[in-house]
Amino acid sequence: MKVRDSPGTNLTPNHGHAAMMGVFGMLGVALMVFVLRETVHASLWARLEKYVRCGFWGLNIGLAMMILLSLFPSGILQVRDVLRNGYWHARSLDYLGGELPRLLEWLRLPGDLVFIFLGALPILIAIGVGYWSLWSQRPQAGVTRRPRPHNVPRLDNDGVSVRQKDTTRVRLTPHESDLSINKAAQYEPWLWIP
Repeated sequence: MKVRDSPGTNLTPNHGHAAMMGVFGMLGVALMVFVLRETVHASLWARLEKYVRCGFWGLNIGLAMMILLSLFPSGILQVRDVLRNGYWHARSLDYLGGELPRLLEWLRLPGDLVFIFLGALPILIAIGVGYWSLWSQRPQAGVTRRPRPHNVPRLDNDGVSVRQKDTTRVRLTPHESDLSINKAAQYEPWLWIP
């Protein structure tokens, strides 16, 4: 068999699936999981790790099933038909509509289902829960939030109090409050004004 006998057969999508998802897709999933691990709290990661593990094995097993049950065997049979009857016959409806090629085509479905439901879906759930936790207002387990003192005025970046008087902003001066703006910056560093 020469290289010129296999292009256009089912060995081409076999190679494409194995190379693209097997290498670059898995690198993308690894990057997503790395970022997820670094951004969520350790107590949440313990919950998400089971989804990531299931997703990892689901993606790999599903891809292997697609390749081994469908794409690779159908590609080998199609190349065999190219060598026996010519390329035109292996691409015709006489060959592709045959019983064995149709069976191998349908044998891809179990691999697709494993890939989607045990691979991609758990990864999506883990990413979604991790993303949601970043925007959630509830503190995570083990994380304590330092309470804000009641006597420190809430200020915006310009040192203007967000206390409302007839819906207008009022600038606080140090003698209006028992704490100055710099004292407030000790509790909320983003308020520091030089």
